[in-house]
Amino acid sequence: MRKIFILGSIVITALIGIWAYYWIDALFALILVVPLIYMGAVDMVQERQAIRRNFPLLGRLRYVLEDMRPKIQQYFIESDTDGTPINRNERSVIYQRAKKQIDTIPFGTQMNVYANWYRNWSRNWAAFEGVDQTIRMPALFIAASDELVVGPEHVEAMRPLVPDLTVHTLEPCGHWSQQERPEDVNRLIVEWLMQRG
Repeated sequence: MRKIFILGSIVITALIGIWAYYWIDALFALILVVPLIYMGAVDMVQERQAIRRNFPLLGRLRYVLEDMRPKIQQYFIESDTDGTPINRNERSVIYQRAKKQIDTIPFGTQMNVYANWYRNWSRNWAAFEGVDQTIRMPALFIAASDELVVGPEHVEAMRPLVPDLTVHTLEPCGHWSQQERPEDVNRLIVEWLMQRG
């Protein structure tokens, strides 16, 4: 590839020279060509990156594509529910709440409701009928004052099934407490673990 670059540089420069013999303004093409030849020559003599040394000028494209990869992944490949640790839907809710905008999406969900858990919802409950579902391990539940999905009545309904349940409520806080109040969530978890130590 190095030989092709050297030969190509000589041929292109010669063609511009011949063209300039008939039309002097053709020399303006050197404004584009000379910096590219210089960059390729620098690539050939540098010793830090083998790709650039072996593929002068073209080797730089690898680093450009490497830089663009996360953006292409995020904007063109990944769906709104795929991203980790926070997908685009969750991030949008956090941004909207931070700006005090409406954070609900009308007309259903974007989640895959045909996944096995949803499709077998009634069978899942039936499969555990008669099975003791009491959780006998100590448990911590961090509730949120502005939670619309798991309200206080749901938290209280857990107590018979989780006898050793510790509940803390974050105020003000919505459904995504880990994203909205990460310091408080971490503090409560650490304090609870230290008490249980």
